[in-house]
Amino acid sequence: MFENLRNSGWAGVAVVVGAAALAPTIWPALGRATRPAAKSALKAGVVTAEQARERLAELGEAAEDLWAEVRHELDEERRAGEAEDAVDDGAERPATDAG
Repeated sequence: MFENLRNSGWAGVAVVVGAAALAPTIWPALGRATRPAAKSALKAGVVTAEQARERLAELGEAAEDLWAEVRHELDEERRAGEAEDAVDDGAERPATDAG
C-alpha cells in the first residue's frame, strides 16, 4: 500500500500538506531564531557602506587636489613659455637702419 503511495506522487503532496500544517508553528520560531543573524548581517552591511562612502570621499578629495596641482603646474609652464617667447622675439628682431 505505501509503495503505491510513494510511486504515485502522493508522498510529495503529503509533505506539502504536512509542511503547510506545521508552518504557523514553525515559521514564527524560525523567524525569532534567524532575526539576530539577519540584524547582524544588516549592521555589517551598513558599516561597510559607510566606510566605503568615507573612503570614496577621501579619494575624491585626493583626486581634486592632484587635479589642482597639475593645473597649477601647467599654468606656470605656460606662463614661463610665454615669457621665454617674448624674450626670444625681442632678441631675434633685426636692427633696422633708418638712414
